[in-house]
Amino acid sequence: MSPWSAPTRRNLCRKYLPFAAILIAGLVLRIMHLMEFRALPVFDHVTGADVSEYWNRALAYAAGTGTLGPDIHGPLYPLFLAGLIRLTGGGMFAIRLIQAVVSMLSVVPFRLILRRYFANRRDRMRFLPDVFAAVYVCYPPLVAMQCEFFAETLLLPLLSAAAWFYAGRPRTARSLAICGIFCGLAVSTHPLSIFFPVLLILSELFRGRARLRRSSALGLGCLLGVFVCVLPMSVASGRFVPIQGGGAFNFWLGNSAYADGTCRIPPGREWDEIHLKPAQAGESDTAYFLRDTAASWRNPPPDALSPAALLWRKLVLPVSYRELTTWSDVSILGRTRFQRLGRSCFFGILAAASIAAVILFGRERLFRGRMRVFLLLFAAVWLGQTVFVSAGRYRIPMIPAVCALAAYLALYRAVLYTWRTLAVQLAAVAVGASIVFGSSRFDFLRTDWLEHLMARSYLAEAYALAGDPSQTPALLPGSPRHVPRSVAGRFFSLRMDSAIDRKAFDEAESLLKEAASGDLVQPTVYEAAAGRFCAETGDIEGAETHYRAALETADGEFAATIAYNYGVLKMGANDAEGALELFMRSAELNPAFASAWTNAGVCLMSLDRYPQAAEAFRKALSLDPGDPVKLVNLAAATAFAGRRDEAVSLLKPLIESGRADSEARSLWEYLTKRL
Repeated sequence: MSPWSAPTRRNLCRKYLPFAAILIAGLVLRIMHLMEFRALPVFDHVTGADVSEYWNRALAYAAGTGTLGPDIHGPLYPLFLAGLIRLTGGGMFAIRLIQAVVSMLSVVPFRLILRRYFANRRDRMRFLPDVFAAVYVCYPPLVAMQCEFFAETLLLPLLSAAAWFYAGRPRTARSLAICGIFCGLAVSTHPLSIFFPVLLILSELFRGRARLRRSSALGLGCLLGVFVCVLPMSVASGRFVPIQGGGAFNFWLGNSAYADGTCRIPPGREWDEIHLKPAQAGESDTAYFLRDTAASWRNPPPDALSPAALLWRKLVLPVSYRELTTWSDVSILGRTRFQRLGRSCFFGILAAASIAAVILFGRERLFRGRMRVFLLLFAAVWLGQTVFVSAGRYRIPMIPAVCALAAYLALYRAVLYTWRTLAVQLAAVAVGASIVFGSSRFDFLRTDWLEHLMARSYLAEAYALAGDPSQTPALLPGSPRHVPRSVAGRFFSLRMDSAIDRKAFDEAESLLKEAASGDLVQPTVYEAAAGRFCAETGDIEGAETHYRAALETADGEFAATIAYNYGVLKMGANDAEGALELFMRSAELNPAFASAWTNAGVCLMSLDRYPQAAEAFRKALSLDPGDPVKLVNLAAATAFAGRRDEAVSLLKPLIESGRADSEARSLWEYLTKRL
């Protein structure tokens, strides 16, 4: 018989065609979402508390302006994203699509695990691998999330690879060491995933022969995976750097006196004030937040939740029926069809079915053996949020587990149905549904209106970055009094910037007077806004006074923006040295700030420091490779630095493409004539 006979072809089609169709469907869904998503300004202009931080760090790595060091996020995802930026040349559609496909392919190891146990079954359980794959790949909130810049998009493939090596046969010390390495890389991506390798190690300690050797191999592999990221950061910083800063704060957020188990503090005034307290107390962040948490346990305030009530809330919140949105996400606005689908209760249905499956089959040894890795993943994500803090996006690693367990429940058929069997199954489903849907009483999205406002502010910021500040008044309240004090400063800044960009100075002056009349916004925010208003209206002395006051207390990217605006003011006053100092400070605070590098280069050119100017322009062009103006600046600085051949080679592609403006053509003529 031919190796490609009809029976063989039928077997191959039966084996691979359904899964291939599922993957194609998943790819089509993600392309459809991207085609719709790119009409929004947040597609190209990334805004949001977490997504912009990941993106800016990745830009800095890709451009060579950033250095490895301590951060509030794990380091591996920005490095992965930087690789995509270098690979695609910065094309946003390509970056988002490649990331979405890589994340989607995490389905492959999980499906292979299920195939090992269920493919040869003769009952309907043989369809379990493909049912799981279809639900997982086509899950609408996951389709949308995988096109966003979240660490969980990389975390899913790493966890799936770890699960594959853990579930391999035979389970050897080598396979478990490789599993541990992937677990360590997952921890370097999102440290909350540490609970998964911990549960794997504990599971191995209670299993058969050589358990100590296997669990040790897994643990050492995990340490190696973490060490791969910790070592370069520590070497670059000259001291030991943990995989992530802010872990103690997250523990405090979920366990201190006024904790409710959620990420209850949005980015804004309260967030900033809390993060200043360790320095004010003369302690490190870790020492302060751990000490404050312990003190609140010893002497809880009268209106604090009891330990039992807080524990109950933290136990049910990880499986709340709400979807995957957080403070840093605009998908809650439902501007695309997949974002609108994500506002339904898909996760609630899957989570309820998963809990029912555990109740019904948890005592069966075969179930625990075949679904072990999914049960451990489910428990690890649940435990991590119970110990620290619950957030919609933090439960994304739970999705493979809930998809697999829900599919198991859906396909399971009892050998003999009786009224008692049916009653037990219905009771288990009811218990799961009551836990999942009853958790809405404690859900962090009871502040849904505030999250909507935050999402609208990110959209307004993206419109402004895209050159359309006219959208801000329609998206944001007209007065900072109309929003909570904790976020009033952000909304005030956005309205002020919009008014100034639209030359609506009367509106801007009215906002300033309102902010000055009460304790609505932080002094730093007010001073920065007043400085820009004075600069735009010609009050140079007043602008300098306000900018200096703002820079005394500002930090991070906000300080970078203030320093940049102050530098522009100095540049307009022909103070090149003063402007250069401010632009370099801005670039140091935000290495992804292309405009700061550009203006630093202009200042260096005016000071006849051409080699340094060329380097500044090169960094600016690396951050924004599609900007012909930055390319012309780089070519000019390179030419004046005495490297005319290099300048000609830089300009030639632009001239030949026909996109050169008059300045580029003039420089080209000058260079070619001199040559």
